[in-house]
Amino acid sequence: MCIRRFKPQDSVRVSEIAVQGVVDDELLSNRSKKWLKKNEFSNSYLGKSKKFEIFVFEENHKIQGLVGLDKNEIRCLYVAREKRLQGIGAQLLSFIENQAKKKGYQKTFTYSAYSAQDFYKKHGYSQVAIKFNQKAGFYTVEMGKELNDS
Repeated sequence: MCIRRFKPQDSVRVSEIAVQGVVDDELLSNRSKKWLKKNEFSNSYLGKSKKFEIFVFEENHKIQGLVGLDKNEIRCLYVAREKRLQGIGAQLLSFIENQAKKKGYQKTFTYSAYSAQDFYKKHGYSQVAIKFNQKAGFYTVEMGKELNDS
């Protein structure tokens, strides 16, 4: 297993994993899921990779997760449905925090789905704010973490 940079040929699998994450979120309404699939995932991750860094978690030559970083903002973190609760998300989060530290950032933040709050809290993140996306009809939770030298 390894974490590596996103490649153009990863786009389809990465989009599949991201859509799974939205579809499986029991706290999102059907309206919100439809909006996210149309607006968030209609552009392929190939296009997103030109705007921010994306890394994939690969195991046995198959992508099982992804994480994105834009300066010090974690833009996405998804794990394949069949691989959840196996520590892949924690590995991706640790990896991307180290990437932010290497770039000189002392803090990371993300706009998390309500359902992912506990994951981020478990890894040292605190709630900063709750924001409502009027167009999509759902709340996001801004989570932040100070990065130390350890």
